Amino acid sequence: MRFIGFFSALTITLGCTSALAGDLFDKDGKPVDIKRGSEIAARTTVGGYPIYNDAEAWQLMDIRSEMSGALNGAEPVNRGAVSMWQVNEGGATAAQMTLVTNLSTVGVDQYMVGEPCAGSHFLTMKKNMGYSDNCLTVDVDGRGAFTYFAVRVTQTRSAGRTYFVHLALGADSLGFPGTRRTDWSDEAVQADPRKKTLLENFKAWATLLRNGTEKAIEFSKPADAFAGVPSYKTLAVPQ
Repeated sequence: MRFIGFFSALTITLGCTSALAGDLFDKDGKPVDIKRGSEIAARTTVGGYPIYNDAEAWQLMDIRSEMSGALNGAEPVNRGAVSMWQVNEGGATAAQMTLVTNLSTVGVDQYMVGEPCAGSHFLTMKKNMGYSDNCLTVDVDGRGAFTYFAVRVTQTRSAGRTYFVHLALGADSLGFPGTRRTDWSDEAVQADPRKKTLLENFKAWATLLRNGTEKAIEFSKPADAFAGVPSYKTLAVPQ
């Protein structure tokens, strides 16, 4: 599955159309007819799964479906990927989100497990679940003075169920304009009270976000899975 690059350079202006509600994929697992730039309403779903929806609506960037590869006799699973963004008052990209879920299921004995929490990260949250993944990581990324926080949540369960969230949150939107990746080393964070506050804010918010994805991936696909998750804008540290 190919992901839209976080904060890809944009050469066009997207005009918002009326908000879309319902599922973004039809019963055959194909993307519905929706225009780029359309607003994604809070009650919209992806394969029946709820979306983490901020206080402000997301706008559609890209939508696609693809059959996953299968090894050792495993059954392939159809997955849908939806990329969305939000812009700030100045028209610049404030956040981007890509959500990938299964659109079909297979036998309950089929699992997909990896090591999504491996390596060093700005923040790591992992819950051991045997044959399932339950991981959230936050990393600092960017180019030059353009910096963002990459939040990745990986949830996998039986029957080929997957719920992947990749969020990119601009450092400018969180109260840290003009910072670079090198400004966010462990030493730099511990030496700066504002950066330490942001790290603590991330820990509290990320816990709620991961809890929401745990609920979202259940077979019942509860519509209120993210009811207790506040806007990512609450992470911001006053300057």
